[in-house]
Parts: sequence; structure tokens; C-alpha cells
Amino acid sequence: MTEENSGARAVAWAQRLGAGFDAAALERLIALDPDESTGLMPQLVALFEDSLRVQTQALEAALAAVDLDALRRAAHSVRSAAMSMGALEFAQACTALEQQALLQQRSAASHTDGAVFKDGAALLQWALALREQVRRTMAAHGDEGAHGHGRN
Repeated sequence: MTEENSGARAVAWAQRLGAGFDAAALERLIALDPDESTGLMPQLVALFEDSLRVQTQALEAALAAVDLDALRRAAHSVRSAAMSMGALEFAQACTALEQQALLQQRSAASHTDGAVFKDGAALLQWALALREQVRRTMAAHGDEGAHGHGRN
């Protein structure tokens, strides 16, 4: 596959996935399956959606429990998945929340201010919207049923 073809496929995937996905990051993933023989990209998209499902549940649980450590761990996990798929702006927000939670944990304050949990709630809403965006892409292109990741 030529670099030009790889770049065109990356742009196509970025357009399919919608706003917030970096074409250069997607191009690096596409290079792992240059002839599309393994169907790697649809599999990676399905895995990303699955990771978002699991981590949004973890974020919800952390927020409900007002648990800084769980919030930090969930932000870290979802950030890793987002970076891998090229959702860079979302990943940066995850990093900021992770750092904010860690600083709050390390502070000598006897109580937690609500800002980190407000930011966590905002990140959760973004993650839910991102997951829905990915699910719609998969459904529109028949990827969801083909790979068995059509979970709630």
C-alpha cells in the first residue's frame, strides 16, 4: 500500500468516526494492516467502543462513590484507549482529570473540593457521547454486528 493510500484511508476513518479523531494517529494504526486483510481497523474501533463502555461504568461508579482514586484510575484507563485510537483532545482531558485527582489525593486537605468531581462528571458525559459516536459509526458501516460488540 502506498503512503498516499494509507493517508486516504486514515482520512476516511477519521471522517467515519467523526470529530475528535486524529488522522495521523489513525494512519499509524492502518499501517499495521496495510492490505486490510485482517480487518484490524473495525476490530480496533470495536475494542475502543468496548473500552469506553467499561470505563464509563468505572467513571460512573467513582463519581457515585465520591472516590478520588477510582476516578483517577478510570481517567487513566480511558485516556490510554483514547490515545491509541487518536481521540487526542479527549485523551488530554482525561490526563488533566487524572492529574487533578492525583493532586487532590496528595493534598493535605481534610476534604475534597467538588471541582474534580464536576470535571469528572463532564468527562463522563464526553465519554458517553464519544461512545455513542463510535457506536453509530459501527452500526452505519455494519461493523457492530460483524464483530459482536453491540453491547449496551
